[in-house]
Amino acid sequence: MRTCTKICLLACLCSHAPAIAAGAWAFPARQDSAAPSSEMARAFALARSFYPELAHTDIRLEVRKAHYPYSARPKLWSLVGPKKRRAYRIVVSKHSTALREPTLLHNLSFEQKVGALGHELADIAQYERQSGWAIAWDGIRYATFRFKRRLEHHTDRVAIEHGLGRYILAWCRAVYPIKQRDGRRGKVYCPPDEIERMWHAQHIETE
Repeated sequence: MRTCTKICLLACLCSHAPAIAAGAWAFPARQDSAAPSSEMARAFALARSFYPELAHTDIRLEVRKAHYPYSARPKLWSLVGPKKRRAYRIVVSKHSTALREPTLLHNLSFEQKVGALGHELADIAQYERQSGWAIAWDGIRYATFRFKRRLEHHTDRVAIEHGLGRYILAWCRAVYPIKQRDGRRGKVYCPPDEIERMWHAQHIETE
């Protein structure tokens, strides 16, 4: 594959892929970034405790203005090196449209914050099992409605399988009514009743 083609694939990843989280405490990575609030940091620490496989993964929580309320993504440079040097960031937006404003992390309860960050960490847990080029390819496919819907539903399932069911449900109940009024987002993400079904099924499997 030509170098320019590889660069294009990785650029598409950063533009379209959902986002990523993991790692130590997060500090500003850009001039317009801010350190997370103490409650945000505590929610992140709790959500991360459900992912022991990410204990030593470099994940930064970055608070700044962004298109999506929150997203997890790999740092571009880290995809071309060894997996052990992978680095991720979870970008938490400070501002959004009037419709999405209630879904921003600082407007959610602690339990809902844990659910939102647990969802983003599920993305990172999946990235950790993929090669850089597989992540790039998924980034390209994320531009399609069908793949985006399948991936987001799978991400919620991964979070629930890690024990975050009650937190994912609390977050979903808070933000899903808004997503229903936000274009096709209500059709992309799991509704609360589906989250409940997945959580119930997980309980049965683990009994």
